[in-house]
Amino acid sequence: MAGLAAIENLRTKSVFAHPSRPAGNLQHLEKVKRELPKDKGLADRDGLADAAAPEVIAHSVEFVAWPGKAEELRTVLPEAMRSAFAGSLNFSGCLVLFPEQEARLVTVVTFWTGEGRTKQCEENSKRVEQMLFPYIEHWLRTRRLAAFLSMR
Repeated sequence: MAGLAAIENLRTKSVFAHPSRPAGNLQHLEKVKRELPKDKGLADRDGLADAAAPEVIAHSVEFVAWPGKAEELRTVLPEAMRSAFAGSLNFSGCLVLFPEQEARLVTVVTFWTGEGRTKQCEENSKRVEQMLFPYIEHWLRTRRLAAFLSMR
C-alpha cells in the first residue's frame, strides 16, 4: 500500500500540479508511468488468478475540474465512456459523482466484470485518464477497488 501512495504522490506532484503547462502534461504523464513500478492491483497482488478477484472491479479517478466544465462532464461523460468502451465485453458502466457542496470535485468510476476484468481495467485505465485529461485542473488520485453492489 505504501508503494501505491508513493506512486499517487509522485503523479500528483509531477504531472498535474502545474496547470499552466497543459500541453506537456500528457507527454510527461507517459514518461512518469514508464518510470513507476507496476502495481499488481487487487487480483494480482498476492499472485491470485482473475477468478479469485472480486466479481466487479471499479477504477476510480478523483480530480478537480476546470471552472465551467462540471456541467459538460455531467451531460457528456457517461455517454462518451459507454461509447468508448462499447467493444469491451468487460466494461459494465460508468458512474460520475459530484458532491452537492462543490461541483468541481469529480469522481469518475468505471466498472469491469467478467473473465479478464482485471486486465481490461488495467489496460483501459490509461484510456480513461486520456478522456478525462481536458477536464482536469488538478489530479487528486486514481485507484482500483473491489466493488460490491446492491441495486434495485
